[in-house]
Amino acid sequence: MKNYLLLFACLCCLAACNTDTTQATKASLQGTWKLETAKVDGQDRMEMLSGTVFEFDAENVTSNLLPEFGLDNQTMPYTLEDGNIKIQDKIVLNIKSLDEEKLDIAFDFQPEGTPKPFEYELGFRR
Repeated sequence: MKNYLLLFACLCCLAACNTDTTQATKASLQGTWKLETAKVDGQDRMEMLSGTVFEFDAENVTSNLLPEFGLDNQTMPYTLEDGNIKIQDKIVLNIKSLDEEKLDIAFDFQPEGTPKPFEYELGFRR
């Protein structure tokens, strides 16, 4: 019985740490990010995606790229889950790295509900 209580306590601590990490990541995302680098399958595609901007607040992401995903609006609610930014459970942006000034993400341009290799690699600066 003691082992089960200890296991339960450890799981509760892990859940709390995950929540803290998610909140810290969400706080770090806040603000406007301008596209600095763009690669598709290792090829430079900055010209194709020039002018792309992501702006995050506590609940929503705004981007001129969202309509390219087939979404009706440029502003959509998002969630963070396991280092991924999810928009309408359709769009998954994988956070590769994040600090105060730089955000690197990868995504598949046409997700279809099943994970695919993240072909697009985008680098942003504040």
